[in-house]
Amino acid sequence: MAYANGLATIYLARYPGRDSGQNCGDASPESWAAYAIVAGRTPDDLTGTQFLADSAGWLRAIWRLGDPPGWTARQALPLKLRDILSHPIAGQDQAHHH
Repeated sequence: MAYANGLATIYLARYPGRDSGQNCGDASPESWAAYAIVAGRTPDDLTGTQFLADSAGWLRAIWRLGDPPGWTARQALPLKLRDILSHPIAGQDQAHHH
């Protein structure tokens, strides 16, 4: 896991033992397949897909190769992060039933 500006980056590798040059959060075919399902991709088409989760672990955004504008656009990522921080998802411990 890499940290920069208070954000954590977790790298997912498809196969154990493959060195991505980063500290991988997970390197298993099962995790790769699960993320592919969430992204609506096949495992072969998952490479380059990026996921944004908030500090509570909620998946908040997915960017797939070919999706405009992508996190690499100058203001896209800061705007998305600001949106996530401005609209937190209430945790289960805060939910009430009447």
